[in-house]
Amino acid sequence: MNANGTLDSLTNIWDRKTMLAKLSAIHASGKRFGVLLCDVDFFINIDSKVGSVEGDLILQRIASFFKKIEFFTVGRYGGDEFILIAEGVDQKQIVQMAEHLRKNFRKQRFVSGDSIYAKVPITVSIGAVIGGLTKTTESLLKKAEIALAMAKKQGRNRTVLSDDKDIVLYYDHTANVSTIVGGQLKGYAGDGGPSVQACIAEPYGVELMNNGELLIVDRGNHCIRQIDSRGVISSFAGKGRYGYSGDNEDAVNALMNKPSGVAASADGNVFIADTGNHCIRKINRNGNIYTIAGCGMEGYEGDGGLAINAKLSRPGGVAVDGKGNVYTNDYGNNVIRKISIDGIISTVAGSGKFGYEGDGGSPLVASLDRPYGLAVTPNGHKLYIADYGNHCIRVVDMENNSIRTVCGKGIPGYAGDGGPGEAALLNGPFWVSIWNEDFILIADSENHCIRLYDVVSDRITTIVGNAKSGYHDSMLDKSEASFNLPAGLVADNNGGGCLYVADYGNNAVRRVLFNSSSSGGRQ
Repeated sequence: MNANGTLDSLTNIWDRKTMLAKLSAIHASGKRFGVLLCDVDFFINIDSKVGSVEGDLILQRIASFFKKIEFFTVGRYGGDEFILIAEGVDQKQIVQMAEHLRKNFRKQRFVSGDSIYAKVPITVSIGAVIGGLTKTTESLLKKAEIALAMAKKQGRNRTVLSDDKDIVLYYDHTANVSTIVGGQLKGYAGDGGPSVQACIAEPYGVELMNNGELLIVDRGNHCIRQIDSRGVISSFAGKGRYGYSGDNEDAVNALMNKPSGVAASADGNVFIADTGNHCIRKINRNGNIYTIAGCGMEGYEGDGGLAINAKLSRPGGVAVDGKGNVYTNDYGNNVIRKISIDGIISTVAGSGKFGYEGDGGSPLVASLDRPYGLAVTPNGHKLYIADYGNHCIRVVDMENNSIRTVCGKGIPGYAGDGGPGEAALLNGPFWVSIWNEDFILIADSENHCIRLYDVVSDRITTIVGNAKSGYHDSMLDKSEASFNLPAGLVADNNGGGCLYVADYGNNAVRRVLFNSSSSGGRQ
């Protein structure tokens, strides 16, 4: 400890608390300034390959690199994220500085010279914000966090400048669109207290259990969080750090690696797509966790045999039918796979080839393009797939062994509300969810909105969001609400009249009041 603050014990640069204090002082002074939040791209993958000792050395070298850059005050924001503050700069200058930093960063070699990974370039994603856009330091940093999330989702190794739109938050459940968790800064805190005061990181999937409790995939914290009927948040699975352990034990003590999707079965079991560990895990009603698919090694093997011996590649979405069969998008293999109730794995859709072909034929010869979220009807007859790269929603008829497109035309855009699904344009749909069997909810991610497809009438509408990115809750008019890259979503099928959305880019989970008639669906 010294007069200017506290140093981070690993990197020997300012810690987060000190940097927030310094930022508050600059903000209060009225000076011009800019902030960069920098995230080391795929650091967990690097750390797992080189080992934690070398991983710590890499972070130390990165900190030293940042510290040598003129004009910046540098600190560690958390994990592999760093915060840089520059005084006396305008918007153009902070972007120029960020781009110079990003390009120079890639030229560095942070891995020890005797490692086989020494020559592999490491990149950084940057969220930039200029001072004076907000009234508080916290809201300014929230905007920087949002810009960083957008940079990562848009492909990483890039700079995204925050917009100048106000963040508008409502925690009131009577509001048409409200925030239930995520109004705070990114982090891992708040268990045992109100969810609105908790910190999360990169929420992806959401699910409602039969008892009404909401499960949230807190992807950046490598865990699953739970919000009960009182609005109290707690850890459901995972310890807040990455790894692969805990099978046959209490799920709260397990380690996961960037989990993405979660699904609950009618009998109370919970299934998790443990993406970074290339496996599917199950939590039984006693709270114990098990691996049910994936041997922990990445690949594409095992069809026709026990799922526990198979190889998968970055499964993200997960769904379960009424019989207990589990489905997942085997994202890295560009296919959809099924784990039957007797533990046998098979491919049910996708040839593995990237493209947009095969409608009307067998799903096994159809080509997909980075399928992500998926949903299955309780009887297991229809499997809906968010075919992200093809900008459409496809359905597999499991009885007739066929696949077809129900929403979208294979090209990005935003059009078609009020008309048939196949005439509509979507843009990077990321997730789907079934509501009351005859309605399909779509996270039209890169249109920053939620759309509803009526299966019976073949009609699509936008129910919330306006195709413009932002973070704006709404008390009355849902058309005022805005999202940033919405991902997982789930509706209350028990008459609650609300929808929960993992608003990935805003690092939040939002609650939307809705019903079929108010959103343009059937009465």
